Amino acid sequence: MSLEAKPDRNDVKVDLRGVNVELSESEERTVQDLAPNSEVVVVPSVGAVRTTQWGWVTSAEPQQQPARPWYVNVGFANPVNITRQGMRFSVTSLQDGSEPLVAMYPDPQTGGLRLTGKVRVADGRVDIVGKHFNIESYRAQVAFEGAASNPELNVTARWDAPDGTRVYADVTGKLQTMNVQLRSDPPRPPGEILALILVGESSTDASSSALTSAEASRAGAGVGTGVAAAGVNQLLSEVAPVGISTRVDTSQRNNVRPTVVVDIARNISAEATVNTGAVPLGQNPDRYLLTLDWRFLQAWSLRTTVGDAGSSILDVLWTHRY
Repeated sequence: MSLEAKPDRNDVKVDLRGVNVELSESEERTVQDLAPNSEVVVVPSVGAVRTTQWGWVTSAEPQQQPARPWYVNVGFANPVNITRQGMRFSVTSLQDGSEPLVAMYPDPQTGGLRLTGKVRVADGRVDIVGKHFNIESYRAQVAFEGAASNPELNVTARWDAPDGTRVYADVTGKLQTMNVQLRSDPPRPPGEILALILVGESSTDASSSALTSAEASRAGAGVGTGVAAAGVNQLLSEVAPVGISTRVDTSQRNNVRPTVVVDIARNISAEATVNTGAVPLGQNPDRYLLTLDWRFLQAWSLRTTVGDAGSSILDVLWTHRY
């Protein structure tokens, strides 16, 4: 580390070596608010001291001196390893050495911490419901321009399914409003990709051969899919800027139904459901269903469901919550 004090700023250079960061398992994202301590008294600052013929006198108003900002240039002598249950990755500077990470405090505009520059994720893995998504090094950059808590993401992770399908998750945009898109090679519809991740089979695979009880258990039905949904919900609660949850319906033997629920507003939610197997007789053969739920009173809700095969359902529900 080196420090150079300049008339208008302090320049610091730091090279990180052998740094390992272990993240907390707590889901809290903000600092806990504490009430003021009644035993702490803030003493007004003393103003500038001047000399008169009668002695030492302090000025009535303190003279505020502008804070001299600190510029900290962060270098990576070797990657910083970051771990948490279900994830591990390494962070380092760009390969060409351009756009280094610089922290400035205080920011003249906000008075807080300002971070600029780019870092890359050298390697890493994120576990989602038992699936190992490996970070693609060719597309794994995080760009900072302003608030350190809201960087720009451009990251791709890959998972190889048992049937040979390669599933990609592309994460782009600001952290607080990020966009996650799923794609695959060979190409599959988003619903099939989601079913492949959740239950281990796409809808086309499930429809071509009905699942037996043992096969459904291996695919993650019953308790397995409940655990899977819980794992997805935990991950989404940590990274998603809005309320997102999942559930898996295994009440139909040959049709496991994963559902993704997105909270649009305080009393409005949207649900996307995929029928991964054979639809029971007497029902429209919809593969994808979209439901909007409006809770217009505490115990009453209006649900509208449409399907890609023509289903259209309107329900008014009364729910008693214990």
